[in-house]
Amino acid sequence: MHWIPLLTTLPPHFPKQTLSHPCPRETWTLKCEGDLKSIISNGSRSKLSLETSFNETSLLHESILTLGSVSYLDSGPYVCSSRGGGSSRAYLWVDDVGHLIDFDEEIHYVNIYRSQRVVLPCRPTHPGVKFR
Repeated sequence: MHWIPLLTTLPPHFPKQTLSHPCPRETWTLKCEGDLKSIISNGSRSKLSLETSFNETSLLHESILTLGSVSYLDSGPYVCSSRGGGSSRAYLWVDDVGHLIDFDEEIHYVNIYRSQRVVLPCRPTHPGVKFR
């Protein structure tokens, strides 16, 4: 799930990489400023809200994405990108030690043979998770 405002310049108040660690059920807000043209999302959920406005003083558009009641399933990158190819990224980690990886709760079987290499997909949802 990515929210990508299309900007002509990099947002001045949004660092290149930002990490955030809210606790489960907290509200998380992301603000992007720039010469906003439009908003594109790869998905939408009922707990998301998006507000856009125009700042008369700075002559920049502002976009504020609010994600209510975050869960470990919301972990991942959120991106503001420019038409020129530049972007700024915030990575949301939800601090939920009871759910350290995101996985599909359905049972899946993977057939492998002895000594065969296999990749089992899973996505860490906490920055402390290390894989070997």
